[in-house]
Amino acid sequence: MLAVSKNNELLNKLNPKHVVPVLYLVASDGKKIYAVARGIISEDKIIDNILAIDRYYHKLETR
Repeated sequence: MLAVSKNNELLNKLNPKHVVPVLYLVASDGKKIYAVARGIISEDKIIDNILAIDRYYHKLETR
């Protein structure tokens, strides 16, 4: 039961307005979470958002 409440707490922080569906990318180490989409959007927009996230974080890594 504890794991469920921790997950609910995390979901409330990530999605306070409870908009569904929601899509996140999670780093393999679980330390970073990237919001990709909230609500209903096209496949092309999802791809654009993922590529934008990738470009943004690669720029941060090279600084």
